[in-house]
Amino acid sequence: MELNTEELLDHLTKLELAAQDLLEDKHSIVALDRKRNQTREARTAIKNRMKMKDNLMDSNKVWMCYGNTFIKMRSDTVVSILDEAHKTLDKEINSARDGLKTKLNTVREMEGKSQAAGFNLQALSANEQKALHSLL
Repeated sequence: MELNTEELLDHLTKLELAAQDLLEDKHSIVALDRKRNQTREARTAIKNRMKMKDNLMDSNKVWMCYGNTFIKMRSDTVVSILDEAHKTLDKEINSARDGLKTKLNTVREMEGKSQAAGFNLQALSANEQKALHSLL
């Protein structure tokens, strides 16, 4: 099948746009993962501070940057806010990763290649893991 120059240029443009979209998703996953790690670190630091009884003054309150404003809040409230943020970031990362799989397959199809082997594997559920351990 021969393609004229215009069709070839159109195909390569679509391929380049799909690949660029794929790379943008990869970069957004990395940025979201950095935010998730920062919330995890903040949560751990606050929990460690709550365990220490050395600070007698305002030991139950911490400063939190919310947007571009610093607010002094109770430690347990900040930990619950960070827990919710962590869960939200987990959901966003997982949905972005699921979308990444379909975009990769689209790019590979446009390149004339087969789907990536083993890329759509799913983890075993808890019941499947129990059944496997009982067999072993």
